[in-house]
Amino acid sequence: MPSKVTTITLEGLAPRPVIVEAKIQRGLPATHLVGLPDAAVRESIERVRAALASCGQAFPRGRLTVSLAPAELKKAGAHFDLVIGLAILAEQGQLPHLSRQDGFLGQLGLDGSVRSVKGVLPLALGLMRRDVRRVFVSVEDAQLLRNIPGLEIVQVATFDQVVQMLQTGRVAGAAGSGRPSTRPAPSLEQSHPEATQALGSTQDTTFDEIVGLEHAKRAVTIAAAGGHNMLLVGPPGTGKTMLARCLRSLLPALSSSQQQEVNAIWSSAGLLTRWITHPVLRTPHHVSSAASILGGGAALQPGDVSLAHQGVLFLDELPEFHRDVIEQLRQPIEEGQVRLARAGSRVEFPARFILIAAANPCPCGYAGDELRACSCTPSVIERYQRKLSGPLLDRIDLVVRVPRSSLSHASIGMPRVPKEHAAATQHVARARRRQARRFGNEPGGLEGSPHKGDRGVNCNADAPGATARAMVKLDPQARGLLEHAERKLGLSPRGFIRILRVARTIADIADREGVTLDDVTEALQFRHVTL
Repeated sequence: MPSKVTTITLEGLAPRPVIVEAKIQRGLPATHLVGLPDAAVRESIERVRAALASCGQAFPRGRLTVSLAPAELKKAGAHFDLVIGLAILAEQGQLPHLSRQDGFLGQLGLDGSVRSVKGVLPLALGLMRRDVRRVFVSVEDAQLLRNIPGLEIVQVATFDQVVQMLQTGRVAGAAGSGRPSTRPAPSLEQSHPEATQALGSTQDTTFDEIVGLEHAKRAVTIAAAGGHNMLLVGPPGTGKTMLARCLRSLLPALSSSQQQEVNAIWSSAGLLTRWITHPVLRTPHHVSSAASILGGGAALQPGDVSLAHQGVLFLDELPEFHRDVIEQLRQPIEEGQVRLARAGSRVEFPARFILIAAANPCPCGYAGDELRACSCTPSVIERYQRKLSGPLLDRIDLVVRVPRSSLSHASIGMPRVPKEHAAATQHVARARRRQARRFGNEPGGLEGSPHKGDRGVNCNADAPGATARAMVKLDPQARGLLEHAERKLGLSPRGFIRILRVARTIADIADREGVTLDDVTEALQFRHVTL
């Protein structure tokens, strides 16, 4: 019987089990690798041959067939190296302690070293679902997997170490069993400078650095508290980018399940170097392609919308993005995931993010400015504003006008609101706690809540339409105002629901269960649908 070792391949983030079989037969020396391997997997035979030689093992001289089953499933990734090498040795009867509860993820060097592999986190999680309880990985990857509870990580430096462990049954080099680390968690900026590089800073801006713009700061706080999408509109230099920088630092730390999901996405993209514990900020440039922002390419990699999952996607100068790119944002904004298809392959990546965009009111940027005249003609302004379609703007919860502030407000010695950002962070945390209880993500929950248990929902912006209606109990005055606004503003059903969600968030910030007339009024003030 041929030797069998089970491993994993990925379709997007979805793990697919793969059985690696090795069979040595009599005949002229030849090696055949079958089962739809990609180029990296096909080349693994030569890496395995060299690794076997480096640890004093002979490569089979007969007819060797290595099968990757199921045959119709495409196999990708260099992590097959280690499994193929072990399957060959197991076929020769050299690994008596090889267990079905052991998993192996590693690329082999020609000197027999075990190297890091792309997507090690989702691969390891996929092995866990196949009842694997111990995974052998490189030293580098062991540091990334130590946060997975219930999984024993064995870090190995060479192929020879793995072979000796499986020959003797004595396993050394365990990096832990997923117990939380006692050392401080690295900050986002330490682990992922890419996440903020487009803003040109490795530090978050805070409200304490922004003078004035209280209306805009309030909108940013509401967006962070409820996960709402926001568009900032105003002339150049009024503080739109600074406000956008503030949003990420207002958000609470990721839960353990969110951390696993976010880190799995970054790992599958080959960008994970340290464990992410806080929401990520992605800031693609306006010349970025659809594949860069939405995801895609030959290998169907996640784009910025997925890398910003459970975090913030900031699109500066929104009308300058390619129209086809921003129109394709409509589906992930609405559904919280992005679907990619290439040449018969279909994958899905999570993409539930807060969209914050900034735009000038016209190409020169000064339409409506009190101090500087606009140089654009009405037709140019109209054409510029038409770059943002109605369906896209209908998915924006908060549209905020950011006016020019008086320079005298920034003079030395002018009083500022002390600890303004800290107070806003507390408001966001309080609102998020109420939402966690409401949707069943914390023990207890709100009494009589008809939507408790919607565990796929983390904040008000994620709530389905029926849930949004159920969680907003309007008094007669508030309902009358909203019905009048629906007729006057021509609100779509989507826009109506988004106003309910924003009003619910405003009440959560105030730590109130009931939604009042003032909450609805404030939510309506942010409901602009044009630049």
